[in-house]
Amino acid sequence: IVLMAMLSLFLMQEKQLSFRDMRPDSKSTAEKIKTNRNPISLLLDRMTDPRNVGGIFRLADAALIQHIYFYKCEGLEITSKIKRISRSTTQVVPFSHLDNLEAVEALKAAQKLIALEYTNQSIPYTDFELEGNTVLVIGNEQRGVSEELLKLTEQSIHLPMLGMNTSMNVMCATGIAVYGLLMKL
Repeated sequence: IVLMAMLSLFLMQEKQLSFRDMRPDSKSTAEKIKTNRNPISLLLDRMTDPRNVGGIFRLADAALIQHIYFYKCEGLEITSKIKRISRSTTQVVPFSHLDNLEAVEALKAAQKLIALEYTNQSIPYTDFELEGNTVLVIGNEQRGVSEELLKLTEQSIHLPMLGMNTSMNVMCATGIAVYGLLMKL
């Protein structure tokens, strides 16, 4: 029993004790996090569910995503619900709204647009080579990436679906794809 108690105490010391344990401990660290971000941005296409948006903000903070762009997310505002779900990462992750297709085309002129969408030409995300600044286009929870944005993307990547279901929650799929791409940096 004593040995089990000692082992338990040792294992607890290795674990994060509270949420604040992992937070930046100084202003210089926080500034470094704000400016030293990974070369991936996310473009959320017609996303509607605040739970997914809040979760994507948390993911963007954890993965040091460059920027989140909202495209035609009508009625979606950064509400107290999104702030709560995101654990206030809306304050540290840069985001903006793209009002029209011309704004997306301007973004494409500066960065690569890659869709996270299963198409007849998509490749598994594990086969995609990340080069330079990339915007990962994430589609609507029910309809996926819109045709107008698919036409602007250079490539589509997908998560192989091995079971009976043909889709996955957008937040989960985004997390898998983002970390898979970051592993290749």
